[in-house]
Amino acid sequence: MPAGAEWPVTPTGWCLIRVSRGVVDCLNDQPRELGPGEVVVAPPGRAVSFRTGKTAEAKLHYFHFQPEWLTSLLTVPERTRFAALADAPDRRISHLAARHDGAREFGRVCELAAHEAPLLTRYQMLKLAVAAFEPVLKPPPGPPSTLTGARARFVELMEQTPEAELLRHSPNELARECRCSVRHFKRLFRAHCGVSFRARQTGLRLETARQLLCESDAMVREVARSSNYRNLGLFNAMFKRHFGMTPTQFRRNQAAPALRFQKHDSP
Repeated sequence: MPAGAEWPVTPTGWCLIRVSRGVVDCLNDQPRELGPGEVVVAPPGRAVSFRTGKTAEAKLHYFHFQPEWLTSLLTVPERTRFAALADAPDRRISHLAARHDGAREFGRVCELAAHEAPLLTRYQMLKLAVAAFEPVLKPPPGPPSTLTGARARFVELMEQTPEAELLRHSPNELARECRCSVRHFKRLFRAHCGVSFRARQTGLRLETARQLLCESDAMVREVARSSNYRNLGLFNAMFKRHFGMTPTQFRRNQAAPALRFQKHDSP
């Protein structure tokens, strides 16, 4: 950022912004000055601005993180906790000190990116997300579980299985895993997730389609087939109901990949 510049950010997903060089003012509900190595964490839809002094430049790196596109890594409870945090009415801009594990990981990402190591950079980006959001990923504190039987097996399955893996199976298969009836499994799932198993599967398929639209040049019909929709009209209708626009409109409006690392030298 050149001297005397201001950069406004309103992220669609989580956004981590690191001051790599210089000093900037972070303008939000609680303005503060940030120095090298410090990181700002902005929740989805939460506007924040950065401003340099009149005589000094600064360099920022930023990283967009969207948990809903990491279903092969995150479990259903982890995704649910991320969603609850993003939707909380009191969600705020937070800051990581330069010595925080997440801020240090961000520094390593910047070093790797500078040496053009794409695979290592992506790996480090995941480590960064884990370090920055570790409190969110942990189950909420509480007394030792007293759950027994099918409910205990269900909770264990949910906490240990990535969402994409879990939702590839039928309720019948998962009910056998929990040693309960299909009806009881569906009841446990709705109580645990707030939606039916079928609705969660549909949401996952549409999230997969959205990611394919962003990250590939495949035709919409091919994306529909890859997301297990044989009927293009049904796919278009379900996508629009879920995201508020058709797949074609979404692709037109979205040029950025799902998980990316970018440098920002000037607004």
